[in-house]
Amino acid sequence: MKKIISLILSAAMLSGILTGCGTPEPKKNCVVIVSKSANLPAPDPSMLEGDLMQTARSNGQVQVIRLDGQPVLTDTLSMNQRPGFYTEAQLEQLAKERLNLLESAIAAVEAQAPECNLLGALQLAADSVEATENETNALLICSSGINTVAPLNMSEVVLKAIDIEATVSALQEKGAIPDLSDYNEVKVFMLGRTA
Repeated sequence: MKKIISLILSAAMLSGILTGCGTPEPKKNCVVIVSKSANLPAPDPSMLEGDLMQTARSNGQVQVIRLDGQPVLTDTLSMNQRPGFYTEAQLEQLAKERLNLLESAIAAVEAQAPECNLLGALQLAADSVEATENETNALLICSSGINTVAPLNMSEVVLKAIDIEATVSALQEKGAIPDLSDYNEVKVFMLGRTA
């Protein structure tokens, strides 16, 4: 009987070692809205590093949306891991390599179309994910927050004079407010920064 219990415990311990012990952290997916333009510099990669590293470690996916007058999804980078046994050091090295790849892809995004359609980029982001069990979604927005195309052209008004409630109501009536409820977190970087 002792041998059977010993064998069961040994098998359970080996299984824990091979699967990384404990409950794995949920897969983290990121959608990044970003672009380098005449009015907005490229983001400092260190701002996004924590979220991107979590995505790299958890074998998640990063989608990059170019922010300009005609926003588009420019990249989908899946961090799929080849099956096999990896040491902690190997996994960490793999995550760092993935992080470098992600940061390079994000730094390379440059505005193509004139103006800035942040609402359009947010709608693309809303359409890019869905809530999935054991996965989290993060939206990382690198933007001054200025939208310069209809239905919210902030270049034609004095920003301090905007009636926020009336503007939100008008946008809701037009169905122009994206539904970001499938995101677990939304982070905005570079808000208010313009050249």
